[in-house]
Amino acid sequence: MRARLQTLVDKLLDASEGDPEIRRATVARAIALTEGAPAEDKSLPAALAAWVERVVSSAWKITDEELAAVRDAGFDEEAIFETTIAAAVVPASRATRSPSAP
Repeated sequence: MRARLQTLVDKLLDASEGDPEIRRATVARAIALTEGAPAEDKSLPAALAAWVERVVSSAWKITDEELAAVRDAGFDEEAIFETTIAAAVVPASRATRSPSAP
């Protein structure tokens, strides 16, 4: 499972479509959030930064209003989807680690 997840992350970060800088910044922010570090990186626009925080911390509570705020900030469905997947992969990869894994 872990190898498949790593393959997904690699493909996500190296995809030729979309904005690779946004995906990389999303993953960096998600890592910081899952490690409890302050997410001080300002490379994500505020609307996407808030979206990433919500996906990482409590995706099951996302509201239509939160999604609308990201759309209203100028992001289309593809950008929102890519950001969501990039953000969700980080906690998923942490959850699949065995207790003895670094």
